Amino acid sequence: MIPAAEIAVLREMIAASRRAVVFTGAGISTESGIPDFRSPTGIWTQMKPVRFQDYVSSPAMRREAWRRKFAAEPVMRAAEPNRGHRAVARLVREGKANAVITQNIDGLHQASGIPERQVIELHGNSTYAHCLGCGRRYEIDALRAAFERDGEVHDCTACGGLIKTATISFGQAMPEAAMLRAEAETLAADLCLVLGSSLVVYPAAGFPELAKRNGARLVIVNNEETPLTLSDPESSNPAFAAELKTALPGKEFELTVRTVPPLPNGMVQGQISLKTSSAEVPVLSLTAWANVQPAIMVTPAQIILPATPLATLKPYTLLIRNNATNALELRDALVNAHGVDVQLKEHQPGRYFSLTVTFPAGFEITPGDTVELSLKSNHPQFPVIKVPVQQSPRPTPTVGSGQFFVPLTPPALPQPR
Repeated sequence: MIPAAEIAVLREMIAASRRAVVFTGAGISTESGIPDFRSPTGIWTQMKPVRFQDYVSSPAMRREAWRRKFAAEPVMRAAEPNRGHRAVARLVREGKANAVITQNIDGLHQASGIPERQVIELHGNSTYAHCLGCGRRYEIDALRAAFERDGEVHDCTACGGLIKTATISFGQAMPEAAMLRAEAETLAADLCLVLGSSLVVYPAAGFPELAKRNGARLVIVNNEETPLTLSDPESSNPAFAAELKTALPGKEFELTVRTVPPLPNGMVQGQISLKTSSAEVPVLSLTAWANVQPAIMVTPAQIILPATPLATLKPYTLLIRNNATNALELRDALVNAHGVDVQLKEHQPGRYFSLTVTFPAGFEITPGDTVELSLKSNHPQFPVIKVPVQQSPRPTPTVGSGQFFVPLTPPALPQPR
């Protein structure tokens, strides 16, 4: 039971908040009859989770995962939103909370009346399934009928990919869009309410910490607290290095993860693992991810002209963004072809630029020629930025395989003399 004085403080904090974010874990759904995962009577104390790699590689593990899913389905179907869900829904309805970030997969926040667009599901949703290949959605009832009839869930009818509940398993990459939305809502909040989460599963558990570091007030409502010890972190990807510091012995820790160059462009992921003193969670694993962008980004990366000579003047616009720390200077933009006009415009000093490249009527690339747009910059690694200009290949005429008839003109007969 939470003391009345603490409830009064929480009420005042909610009243003073202009934009709150709610972060929920399995503990908020236990009153609805859904067991949690890490308490002494939780699911993981009775069975080990099926890791994503095992699900993908082993038909037997897929059958076991579906057996567990269908065995738990009556409990999940019977669950209804409880007082905690309804209280959160009221905060959203009254405009106090703009979004709910949840680790739960039961869909009870949506069932409580919170619009789908305001629920951010970090670990997915178990009320339906989808294809890991093409993303096609499948309903649980149809999959269960197939499993009871054939002893397995068949592959996707659209692409042949594996079908899995729309949840994030251990070892599976976190959903990028949900992570970005959760980060944005966390940074915009002045109050973060954590309800029913052990805050040991990362990277999801990092959002309340991010809110606090960003200046938001943090409230944690949980059933129990346990002193915890952690080992030094280990990284599965050399692109990430992790360092652990103890802020409050047994209670608060600070894990710093940094990238180690050189890094490839695009999404980079790795697993950070720590051994713990908790019997329920002997190993703490989190996914580190970084969206690496080039120092200078040109969009589009090339200019594609039509296959035939241009009928009229044809302008193309390119955008240049500077992701480096130093201000970017650009000059001497030109195309090594006759009659092409290039205009450079700076929209945000040192950061954003646009190039308008106008090709004259009748322009085409002579076979064998190399045409490119180039401009000079003050970036030490990219003193000259080049953008290729290419022409689409002309279509090759083809003859169909159908039958056709060509009328023949008979030869002229000799005229009688």
